[in-house]
Amino acid sequence: MSQRLAVIDGKSVFYRGYYAMPSLSTSKGVPTGGVYGFAALSLELIKKLSPDYVAVAWDKPKTNIRKRRQIYPQYKA
Repeated sequence: MSQRLAVIDGKSVFYRGYYAMPSLSTSKGVPTGGVYGFAALSLELIKKLSPDYVAVAWDKPKTNIRKRRQIYPQYKA
């Protein structure tokens, strides 16, 4: 029986949520769009794909798209 693994690009999903919902925040003004977006996308992925396993990959500090392209030139090609 084959098993399914879903891998989430944590930094990318978090930032997408953060910038998509900039006004989403706590009553004290702490931004929560990134957390909400990450949770919503993760739950939707799990619901749609029903993976056996889920992994979230986070970049090391100071990693950006330029560094990703140095490592893998076809990144986002």
